[in-house]
Amino acid sequence: MIHLLNWIDYAGLGVSMILLACMALPPVSKKVVDLVNSATMPVLGCALYAFLRFQWSLIHVASSRADSPSCDDKVDYYRGLRNVYLDLCLLLSLLMNFWVASLKREDGEKKSS
Repeated sequence: MIHLLNWIDYAGLGVSMILLACMALPPVSKKVVDLVNSATMPVLGCALYAFLRFQWSLIHVASSRADSPSCDDKVDYYRGLRNVYLDLCLLLSLLMNFWVASLKREDGEKKSS
């Protein structure tokens, strides 16, 4: 189950980074901004998912600490830290997509008026 959710997180991070890169390229920037603005609720829903996964990963890391860990405990701890950083990056990139699209939309409205 966790393995499948990590794949979803990686795919979401990849899509989010591609959208951010496309917002920086002038030929497709307007289309991507319109796409993100029209899909505001799904983007924020994915950000909520990322926030919940981030909190879940933090709880897992906090509970996996041991005084004298074995090798398996160490691997589990660092895998949990990887998940924390993965979910934090996913959350920040989704929020950045929403923010940049909103700023570009406002800038376009100011230029047209």
